[in-house]
Amino acid sequence: MSERKNSNEKTAFESLECILDPYTPEQEKDAFERLKAGDEFAEEEITMHNIKLLIDTANKFIKRNNLCHCDRGDVQAVAYEGLLSAIRGFDPAAGNKFSTYAVTCMNRIMQKKRQSFDPYWTMTSKQYKSYMEGQEFIALFEEEYGCRPTEDDIMKALKCKRGTARMILSEKPSVFSVDAPAADGSETSLVNSIADDNPDPEDEAILRALGDSVHQAIYEILDAREREVICRHFAVGCEQDKLSDIARDFGVTPQFVYKLKDRAVAKLAAALDDYKY
Repeated sequence: MSERKNSNEKTAFESLECILDPYTPEQEKDAFERLKAGDEFAEEEITMHNIKLLIDTANKFIKRNNLCHCDRGDVQAVAYEGLLSAIRGFDPAAGNKFSTYAVTCMNRIMQKKRQSFDPYWTMTSKQYKSYMEGQEFIALFEEEYGCRPTEDDIMKALKCKRGTARMILSEKPSVFSVDAPAADGSETSLVNSIADDNPDPEDEAILRALGDSVHQAIYEILDAREREVICRHFAVGCEQDKLSDIARDFGVTPQFVYKLKDRAVAKLAAALDDYKY
C-alpha cells in the first residue's frame, strides 16, 4: 500500500489563506444572480465562501465511512468536484438551500469514488491475499508475454472463480488529486499552483523582452484583472505581491489567479513582435 499523509498535516484546501466566511442569504442570492448573468468571477467567489463546508463534509464522510487511513486531501479534492457540480447545477428558484444541495452533491460523488480512497479496506483478508497474488501473476505474465492476462488465464493459474479474477484485473478507479496538473499541458500541480508565490523565471523573461514597451503592452493588451495580476505579481510600477495575497483581495482561489496570470503572460508573449524596442 502507498504511504499515507500524517493525519495532522494540513491539506491544500485547509492551507488556503483566502477562505471566506459563509454567505448571508442575501449575499448568496446576489452571487448566484451574478453567476447566472455570466460574471466569470462569481463561481470562484461562491467556491471560496463554501470551502469550510467542503472540508467539514469531507471530514464527516471520512469519519462516517471509517476511512481513517485514507489521504484526507484526496477526499476533499473529490468533494471539490461535487461542490463545483453543485454550483453549476443549483437553481435558486427551486427554493432549496444551496448548502443542503451542495452537501448532497459532494456526498454523492465521494460515495461513488469511495473505494478509490483506500481500495483494500473493504476486502476480506482472503480477498486481499488473492488480489496481491493476482498482481504478482499479472506482472510475471506481462513480462513473459508482453500483454495482460485474461480472466481465464488468471482463473487457470490461481484456481479461482471468475469474480475473483475480475477483481484482480480491475484497476483502481481514478481520483481527482491535488498532485494532478493545474491545467492541461501544465507541469505545475494544483497544490503547487496554490502555493506558488514566486514569479516564474520564464514569465519574467517575457516581460524583460518587452523592455521599455512593457507598460504600453500591459495596458493595451490585458483586461483590468489581468493587468492588476501582472503588475502586482511582477512588480511593474508597484511593490511585488504574492499570488495568494492577490487572490485574497479578489475573493477568489490562488489557482484562479494563477490561471489569470498564465493567460495574461500568454497574451504578452504572443504580442512580442508588435512591441519590439
